[in-house]
Amino acid sequence: MLDRVVEERHLQLADAHIVLAVNLIARMERLAQGSRERGHDAQPATRSLSAMRAVLSAFHAHRNYIVQAISDIDAGKL
Repeated sequence: MLDRVVEERHLQLADAHIVLAVNLIARMERLAQGSRERGHDAQPATRSLSAMRAVLSAFHAHRNYIVQAISDIDAGKL
């Protein structure tokens, strides 16, 4: 049986991870743009951004799972 308090803590952690990922992606986007403006190859940064966005997508999916678990706990399903 899932515990609502534990799931709420998981939700807080998931939210913190999402904020961190969004900030890191924004920073990498600025670095990649700066590289392009200076005439450098931005492909490594672009590949990193792609991977970072995939991780962010997984973070959102995990967050949605936690929200659903909390909803199910509240509804007495879990």
